[in-house]
Amino acid sequence: MHLSRLVPAFLVLSAGSALAQQLPPLPSSPPPAVPVATSAALGAPRASNLVINGDFEVITGGGCQYNLPNASVGFVVANATGFGLAEEIDVMTGACYGAPATSGVTKIALNRKAFAPFTADEISLDLSTPVIANATYALSLSVMRETTFGASTGFVDVGISSAPNITGTTVFSASPSADNVWESFAFTFVAPVSGAYLTLSAGVNTGWSHVDDVQLVLVSGAVSSYCTAGTTTIGCVPTMSWSGSYSPSAPSGFVLTANAAEGQRAGLMFYGIGGAIAAPWAVGSTSFFCVKAPVQRMSLQNSGGTAGLCNGAFVEDFNTWAFTQPTALGAPYVPGTTFNLQAWFRDPPAPRTTNLSDAVQFQ
Repeated sequence: MHLSRLVPAFLVLSAGSALAQQLPPLPSSPPPAVPVATSAALGAPRASNLVINGDFEVITGGGCQYNLPNASVGFVVANATGFGLAEEIDVMTGACYGAPATSGVTKIALNRKAFAPFTADEISLDLSTPVIANATYALSLSVMRETTFGASTGFVDVGISSAPNITGTTVFSASPSADNVWESFAFTFVAPVSGAYLTLSAGVNTGWSHVDDVQLVLVSGAVSSYCTAGTTTIGCVPTMSWSGSYSPSAPSGFVLTANAAEGQRAGLMFYGIGGAIAAPWAVGSTSFFCVKAPVQRMSLQNSGGTAGLCNGAFVEDFNTWAFTQPTALGAPYVPGTTFNLQAWFRDPPAPRTTNLSDAVQFQ
């Protein structure tokens, strides 16, 4: 049967049973474009600021609350904890000193004292979702080097921490180049550690630094493999690997490979945004269907290599796919969408004449 698209729904009859429906046989030529539901219809997640109160607008009280000790910071600023040794964080709403807030009406100020023991203010901000090591994040914040109370060479260190009262592992230092003006900073980084808190520290130079509009957004989550690869009738076990990282705005740079496939086999990769499963592929098959429907079929290809050997491979650059397929499943491609992907290929002697690799999940 020459079907033009992947079957949109799959049914597992009972525990251990085969799927009632499967991916259709590969056609001899590429099928027409697949109409799919839009990401809006599927409820694809949108990128959002992980810092819960990063613009400091959710506070208790108002006006110019100067030199707050750590014990008061958590009471005044929602989802924040003061823990630096200087203990004089300012929380300012409206007309206090320095330029007005850049986002809303409230900003904070951190100080490293210009006299012994030269202690510094530090504050941690709660995250809605913990940072995961090796995932890629975009950080932005506004910082002003403020000189009302004396010369300042201050800057703000930003870190990731596993506890609200511990200086985090520094991921960025925002160092303004001029006095008394807001400067915007933006930085993309691969998280060196995991942690549920973003920390702001007054750096090692003395002076006051005002801070506002702190944002942290997931760009690309860590890639992981899951599910079990099927064993082909000649003993090949096609296994997924990857290089680079996913970015919805990059035209290339995230290469997914199903290695150790049978040589000279037709196949393709397919993906979904509904999550992971592990459903038996067929009675007697060692393969599992590992991607929840609906799924999107990618380009038809040949594994290359030598027939009868396990030296074939199926390869896709997912960034290129996303960049060139504006109407495919998951589009518009936005940071924070979770993808599950797997390879499918011909194996004529196998149950249902096909087999599957293991799968990968990424954001």
